[in-house]
Amino acid sequence: MANIQNYLFTVKSCFRKPALFKRMLPGYARSLLCKAGPLRFMDVAIGYDCNFQCKHCSAEALKRDETLLTLAEYCLFAEEAMSCGVVAFHFTGGEPLLRPDLMDIVQAFQPQRNFISVASNGWFVNDSFLKDFKEVGGDALCISVDSVVPETHDEFRNRSGSWKKAVEGLRLASKYGFRTLLSATVTHQAMHDGSLEELTRFSKSLGAVLSLNLAVPAGNWQGCMDFILTPDDRAALNAHIKANPHVRTDFQSNWRIRGCPAMKEKCYLTPYGEVIPCPFIHVAFGNVRKQPLRRIRAEALRHRWLKEYQPVCIAAECLEFIESAGCYNGGKRSLPLDYRASGAFCQ
Repeated sequence: MANIQNYLFTVKSCFRKPALFKRMLPGYARSLLCKAGPLRFMDVAIGYDCNFQCKHCSAEALKRDETLLTLAEYCLFAEEAMSCGVVAFHFTGGEPLLRPDLMDIVQAFQPQRNFISVASNGWFVNDSFLKDFKEVGGDALCISVDSVVPETHDEFRNRSGSWKKAVEGLRLASKYGFRTLLSATVTHQAMHDGSLEELTRFSKSLGAVLSLNLAVPAGNWQGCMDFILTPDDRAALNAHIKANPHVRTDFQSNWRIRGCPAMKEKCYLTPYGEVIPCPFIHVAFGNVRKQPLRRIRAEALRHRWLKEYQPVCIAAECLEFIESAGCYNGGKRSLPLDYRASGAFCQ
């Protein structure tokens, strides 16, 4: 049902963007003919500066003193990603709205031919931003809300008044006709204290999709294993999503096959040009300044953890993966590169 709602909204977008519709058809057709379709989605981090200091931040761990991609490089990358099948670009950070050239970057990714979304903490979302975003062809705004209790959210984000700004941003974006997503991180505790149910009801009252990330022991939460979901939690979460069509994770957005989309359908571009599987697997398989995206992806798909659609989020739920990946235990940004394995599944 969640997939159907996703596609219905995308169809509505396609009426506004016929070129997007024409580009989506071959991707969906290929997903029917092949085990995995082409790339579909790119997280594009445009910088890690942020006005918040969130307790669970994973992006801060990726921040380095390196030259950011230029507008010209983004233009080239957009063409390359589109040639690999990408039809949706999601701009993230840090806080993307801190970039004064955000709209220039968005335009580099050809909004009339692609689905465009921006992730934000909501602090800078106002009429001026939304008017500009609509004018350049933006489609969706994703704002983080951690709790229905303002004080809990503000304490988690280390910013007084941040809950009010986030909720006002979602309501204002909805008035401008954007698809709105309330982004939240689901923890083991949230599966038992009623907070997931509260966010589900609250997001529905706002007319927003509840977009869930699973707690990952990475970044500021490195080593925090008490937060991650258990197999019983995952079963309960699957049932919750089935019962609430406006609630989803990445799994519900795939072309066809349910499972972790990392590198099969979705990957993440750092502001320095590195391509990593997702915001929480901090291992680069190449840099678009040096190698074509197609080659980087092909190399990643040789990896035993990435070549198949894993039935769970390996970064958040698979203890074997977490224990073996250097990026979760204070080691280097590396994975156990066993290319010869026919496949590894985490149940």
